[in-house]
Amino acid sequence: MEVAADWARRGPRLVVLTRGAEGSDAHWASGGRHRVPAHPVRVVDTIGAGDAFMAGLLAGLLSAGLLGTGGPAGDCARPRTAVPCRPRWPAPRRSPRGSRL
Repeated sequence: MEVAADWARRGPRLVVLTRGAEGSDAHWASGGRHRVPAHPVRVVDTIGAGDAFMAGLLAGLLSAGLLGTGGPAGDCARPRTAVPCRPRWPAPRRSPRGSRL
């Protein structure tokens, strides 16, 4: 985690570490850190988990006005408004033959 904080101080305004069942940690260039616990689920398959996490993170940052031209792009003054976003829906399930439903 010290490495992520160091990265954030060196250029990016936000560095996020995913920690599987332990949630995620956000490190802000300003020195702030915020831990978000994982939503408990029964893991069936981890394929696409990183993509789903990134989509949720970007959606949260966008809705908080931290991305794009419509808001304070890159302004990390309100980090807690975006990072706590996590899905509240059930994880994808597999059919008996292994294909996703």
